Amino acid sequence: MCRNRRHQHKKVKNTAVAMFQTAGAKLAYEVEGPDSGPLFVQMHGLTSSAWREHRAGLDVTGQLDGFRVLRFDSRGHGSSTGRAVPEDYLWSQLAEDLLELLDAIAPGEQVHTGGPSMGAATQICAALKDPQRFASLSLLVPLLWQPLFQLAPWLGGYVPSNLLITLSIVLLVVYLFMPLATRVFATWLSPRSEEELS
Repeated sequence: MCRNRRHQHKKVKNTAVAMFQTAGAKLAYEVEGPDSGPLFVQMHGLTSSAWREHRAGLDVTGQLDGFRVLRFDSRGHGSSTGRAVPEDYLWSQLAEDLLELLDAIAPGEQVHTGGPSMGAATQICAALKDPQRFASLSLLVPLLWQPLFQLAPWLGGYVPSNLLITLSIVLLVVYLFMPLATRVFATWLSPRSEEELS
């Protein structure tokens, strides 16, 4: 697999922001923290950006001591560019963007990642592509079914929206009724005396 590793630095809002060129987009990113130490990659959700989530206190990096923190805007978000090509925004492409950026920023390092929604799905897909790259994944509000179904060969990379809606409803029902189901199954599976059985 060939990964493009060209990047350049520029100043934006008094913060050193670098631009990384990948297929069809330039990704805006910044690295903060000590020169050494483990790398934590803060991901963001759909329609958000690294800048927005960090400044609003929505990222999880506030209490990380001794970590370098990489924040970047996914293609088409924040200060990153992107094309009007639907395939550019598939989870698999967002995962490839992350892996290429990691090759440039932290070649060969195992990294920790965290983030919500689209960022969680990107982490899952990237870890499926290159599991040795990741020391940990912190999945906040994950859209688990989307990347898993997208990667399933029997669906050909396409998930009908009605299937996602159905799965969402099923997961919600399971979540809401899990305490009741747990009590029912615990009662059903608990040992019974001979008196109760007759």
